[in-house]
Amino acid sequence: MYKETNNPYSFQYIVTGITGPGIEQVYLPEKPKEEDIYFKQENKWKRPVMPAQLKKWSKEWHAQKVIDKNYVHAQAEKIIEWENWHWRLTRKGMWIWVRGVPTYLTPFYVWYLTVWKTYFGFPIYRETDKELTYFLDYCCEDPNCYGGLVNTIRRYGKSSIFAAWITYRTMYAFNHTAGMQGQKLTKVKKFFQKMIVKPFLKLPHYMQSKFDTTSTHKEELRFDRLPDRAKNREIVDEDDDDTFESVIDFRASGTDEYDGEVLDSYIIEEPGKITESSIYSEEGDGIWDVVKPCLEVGPRIRGKAFAGTTVEFLNIADRGGSAYRELFYDSDFNQKQADGRTKSGLYTCFIPGDCAFHGFVDEYGHPMRMEARATILQKRESYKGRATKLAGYIRRFPISMMEIFYVNPEACSFDSEVLQENLTRIDQSVVPLTTPLDLFWENNIPYTKVLWRHNNKNGWLHIANGWPDMEQCNKVNKLHVGDKVFYQPMNDEKIAIGFDPIQHRTPKGRKTSRESRPVAMVKLKYDSSIDGIMDDELERQRRVEKYPYKTNRYIAMMHTRPNDPNLLYERLLMLCWLMGCSAHIESQKGAVINYFYEKNCGDFVMAKYTAANEAPSDSDGTASTPRLIEEYVNELDHYITNYGHTMDFREQVEDALIFDPNDPTPHDYTVASGFCELACKMKPRVKVPDYRDVSDFMPIYRNGKIVG
Repeated sequence: MYKETNNPYSFQYIVTGITGPGIEQVYLPEKPKEEDIYFKQENKWKRPVMPAQLKKWSKEWHAQKVIDKNYVHAQAEKIIEWENWHWRLTRKGMWIWVRGVPTYLTPFYVWYLTVWKTYFGFPIYRETDKELTYFLDYCCEDPNCYGGLVNTIRRYGKSSIFAAWITYRTMYAFNHTAGMQGQKLTKVKKFFQKMIVKPFLKLPHYMQSKFDTTSTHKEELRFDRLPDRAKNREIVDEDDDDTFESVIDFRASGTDEYDGEVLDSYIIEEPGKITESSIYSEEGDGIWDVVKPCLEVGPRIRGKAFAGTTVEFLNIADRGGSAYRELFYDSDFNQKQADGRTKSGLYTCFIPGDCAFHGFVDEYGHPMRMEARATILQKRESYKGRATKLAGYIRRFPISMMEIFYVNPEACSFDSEVLQENLTRIDQSVVPLTTPLDLFWENNIPYTKVLWRHNNKNGWLHIANGWPDMEQCNKVNKLHVGDKVFYQPMNDEKIAIGFDPIQHRTPKGRKTSRESRPVAMVKLKYDSSIDGIMDDELERQRRVEKYPYKTNRYIAMMHTRPNDPNLLYERLLMLCWLMGCSAHIESQKGAVINYFYEKNCGDFVMAKYTAANEAPSDSDGTASTPRLIEEYVNELDHYITNYGHTMDFREQVEDALIFDPNDPTPHDYTVASGFCELACKMKPRVKVPDYRDVSDFMPIYRNGKIVG
């Protein structure tokens, strides 16, 4: 999956990126000939089952061998042939037809589907499970990855998959040590018994490694020998020794349970709910901080770890969901350090709720997304007015990645009902409300004209439908001073931009290592010639009826983070150029301001915001002070209450729901929106000349009546 082949595959359902596209491709084996692809007639997965007569002979042989180990059944050759065929599928993988598409199943997934009988029976085939096993293999093959974090809805079946994964890895490998922890010792013990021991004991004899029968299986599962005739099934003991001493055990949720141990495989159940200790700590003494070195040999990663969870206890500092959130964001595939690894060493993976909801899978294993989403949203609607229950349900059944850490909106600084209703509107929209674009200079010549192209895969600018407006774009004045040319925006009267730049380092005193995301929000200012002259009564009336404003609404959002800061600054400059307006920039990260001046575009930077009772300032950008935060929170509060139903950008709405004015640093979308709101109140730095004649303002009379 990690090593490049001529058969790349892009994920259709699971999401592996936070600030970027994530794992853009995994690599499958070469497709076999059509006649070697299984289930052409069925056109979907069908679990291979040993023929009834063959199964009867196999049981006879197996029972007789208990009495006489040298006994050989008369039909032994046929039995061995079928068993070996099945074994090879679980070691090599297989290709099957699914709805007319050749589909590759990994060796582990074939094994999981065919022999791992859980408490709910044999698993069904699901495209999301197929992609999840691709993700598992990719992480296992990537030499710079320790494993992954998997987030999805409650009761998806992730516990069953991880239990099978750790058993599969351990019982077919020599001297393999596997461990696990969970929310509480009692829960992980129950998990071990229910999800590992019981399905293991149900394995066919030719798939089941020999184990220590003197053990009670309550604390560990120790394997002594490989399955019968395993050497004929392409597993070779280099020392030619039947004893390979592999073991799976579990321990309490303390931070030092595996301290100093050597681990080849590790899983942790529900790390987003652990409150007895911290999963991830700034001081380096969390569970993952201690387990991580157990998976290393010198600089090399020898073991792999996976965790599946939903999130609770976000209000407990450094525990539960609060600590897990830091681990999650430090596992961003697109934010790697100089050594090629993420800060945590892990990768994130998210299966959206409408892809994972139980019962909404068609006969081919594809998720029925629209039906699942409608059911989830209907359930959310039933919790309307009960903020705590609604927040809990959203975290347990998240549709988007941001909902994983959804906070009770009772603590929301804004009108949570408006924001929640708007999220529902965005989710239920049949047509996407925004479009991803790339911007570029015409003919590749800077400072001429900015053009755009659609890029549905990873466009870095999201724009509301109906934009860009050709008549409003590229309104830039060129000012010649000597032999230099300076550029000025000419559309500041109509459009405003707020920009919260990159936070390169952790603010002093803040317990997080997550780098912020640079966000620019673009807003079309209120135009009374289009939406009418506004007063308080009309504003209240329109708020109730959810008036479809054509102005005073956000029209664009830039929120991707390229590795090169200069590329980010150039993108912002192109955005300002396209819109013909200046940007109100948070000035404590001043590199972007310097970049604009270096390009002779200093007039695209708005001056410092000053309150009504303060003297105007010519300095560039505005520092984020407590007083300024209070100012833009007040402005945003008014905007969201009266115009929030027009906000088309999901990330902007979700961030406003969880915004904390006492700690605005993580809330890039809200900060950028706040700076944009203040920009709408500020006078443009460049005054556009008014060439209209005075007669333009005089009424025109015809036959004694005003006609214009």
